[in-house]
Amino acid sequence: MCYNNTFGYNGICYSTCPTSLLFANTQTKTCVTALNCPDGFYADTIKQMCVEFCDIATQTFADCITKTCVKNCLSPYYADNSTRNCVLQCPNIPELYAR
Repeated sequence: MCYNNTFGYNGICYSTCPTSLLFANTQTKTCVTALNCPDGFYADTIKQMCVEFCDIATQTFADCITKTCVKNCLSPYYADNSTRNCVLQCPNIPELYAR
């Protein structure tokens, strides 16, 4: 098991996961693929770790199909600024509508 903010992969502990296809899982202290991030977590390609919420500063949204934070949601999904998720239907929040 790895300690002190390190993450295991193939028996070695790393401060950051060794490839861009692996993401630090803070729950298991291991490097995992995007699809193996814990339920409710998404692979953030900028932070190179599994995150619960995609970062508003990088303007990314949680894609539930690929389990990654994406800049553009794939069709037929839409980016929902209120939840930072890719959704099938835009939310009914009039404050978000353009005027």
